[in-house]
Amino acid sequence: MFKLQFLCFFQRIRFLLPEQRFFCIMAVMEGRCLLQIFNTPGILKLDLSGQVILVFLDHFVPAVLYYDSAYCTNGQAPSKADKKLLAIFSGNYKQDYQNTRTGTESFDLYLRLLMVTDYISGMTDSYARTLYRELSGIE
Repeated sequence: MFKLQFLCFFQRIRFLLPEQRFFCIMAVMEGRCLLQIFNTPGILKLDLSGQVILVFLDHFVPAVLYYDSAYCTNGQAPSKADKKLLAIFSGNYKQDYQNTRTGTESFDLYLRLLMVTDYISGMTDSYARTLYRELSGIE
């Protein structure tokens, strides 16, 4: 966000400077920002937290694909690992899915995916950190 605002600011003052000087200043400022702003511990942690969410999605999305046995055909069923992952979910999420399912396969898949995003978005930072470490084998 800051980088976008930074670039917008310099685009506005571009007409005040000769073109060559403008690009030289931009290059210096961008390099300085990358070194001193975008590599600070807070920004790096924020970037890593986004990767943690992707790890959760990588684990939980496949687990909910066959969660509803009504849509399991040709021997498709959740694996043992999928069942264990879904056992982590609060019963409230599962009950909400059961109460709102429609019998339409595509919409019910959407509801199962929504169950995953609701679960992840409801995590506290400390719980997400702990779960990430447990799923990654760190703890």
